[in-house]
Amino acid sequence: MTNSPRVDVLIFGCGYVGLQVARQFVSAGLHCAAVTRSQEKAAFLKSQSIEPVLAEVTDAASLAVLPAARRILWAVGYDRNSTASKREVYVNGLRNALLATAPAAESVVSISSTSVWGFDDGSWVDELTPVAPTTEGGEICATAEEVVRTLCPAGKSTILRLAGIYGPGRLLAKVEALQQKQPIAGSGEAWLNLIHQADAAALAYRLLCEGGPEVVVGVDREPVRRIDYYSELARRIGSAPPVFDEASLPKRGSGGLNKRVRSQFSDQFEFRYESYRSGLAQALESPPAV
Repeated sequence: MTNSPRVDVLIFGCGYVGLQVARQFVSAGLHCAAVTRSQEKAAFLKSQSIEPVLAEVTDAASLAVLPAARRILWAVGYDRNSTASKREVYVNGLRNALLATAPAAESVVSISSTSVWGFDDGSWVDELTPVAPTTEGGEICATAEEVVRTLCPAGKSTILRLAGIYGPGRLLAKVEALQQKQPIAGSGEAWLNLIHQADAAALAYRLLCEGGPEVVVGVDREPVRRIDYYSELARRIGSAPPVFDEASLPKRGSGGLNKRVRSQFSDQFEFRYESYRSGLAQALESPPAV
């Protein structure tokens, strides 16, 4: 690591959630830096008063330019145009990032996923439920969590397992499918576990600033059946009720009942959108966040 000035937060993955976290730090008058591979993204970050750092997490040598940081947020999403595999990014890339930054940081928040639980029978899960991945993605996330536990100082890191993130700009494909009366793959009786973009970002920001337990689940207060969720979305956009194709599996999740996710931390957090009911209204009425 160089002798660059110490920043208040360094973000890996300044995307749908990470950018909103960065903006909260900037609004608070704090020095925020973010890692990107793209010159174009670097220019955009600079326009948002976020210091860009050009580096590639899968290339450990490139991380020598990282500034020292009080707080670290790992919020990297997978770029389908990348030549690296998900495991190379989420496991090896995370390891490289933490080796370069975690020893000097006061707090680390690593965003993971509720896919670490592969239950498909409607079971309830929370922070105390042992992980049991049944998909490659879930197994990769579980392995990445072990990297965090191994490399981060005890008591200074939190794994934030986020449920399905929705919000402005994230409903366009679903709206189009409903308007065109396309069948929705999977069972309407399957459970959805959701969190609005704004609440996901606010939760990550709070954990970075105040610390938290080893694992926090980021999910709103109301698991919802897919048929209820899509029916409410259809009602709000004025389309016909949804039709489900149970013979086809959705791109994510299972065609079965899935699991119902709750958080023991939720009583300590004030949600802006406690359920999909209020969150859908905001997401449909607001322009895509940039």
